[in-house]
Amino acid sequence: VQMDGIHGKLEQVLTIGATNLAQDLDQALLRPGRFEQVYEIPSPGPVARLEILRYHSRNKPLESPELLASVAEVTQGWSAASLANLMNEAAILTVRRSVDKISLPMCLDLVEGINWGTPSQCI
Repeated sequence: VQMDGIHGKLEQVLTIGATNLAQDLDQALLRPGRFEQVYEIPSPGPVARLEILRYHSRNKPLESPELLASVAEVTQGWSAASLANLMNEAAILTVRRSVDKISLPMCLDLVEGINWGTPSQCI
């Protein structure tokens, strides 16, 4: 990717970048004239994770709403998108396992699989 050499009638160009691996960015991107302002958006804390899980589990059958608090505890460092994906995968797993509701063991299995990179399977 090249950032130099932008020509035309534009008076201002705003370039925005995002990464989950800020520590791996090439320092050339951060030198003056490039990405001068850096904003870190941390992963959601435990209360925010619980709210995100509640939001993404609405209209999904849960054995107990309390299971979300346990899931929030074991998903430290997860992004909102990862938490949303977890709830979607849990809903899919209920179909695969022919069960009626999402359970805590089911969610914990998914958390472990996602943390360790278990490959997805097609149904």
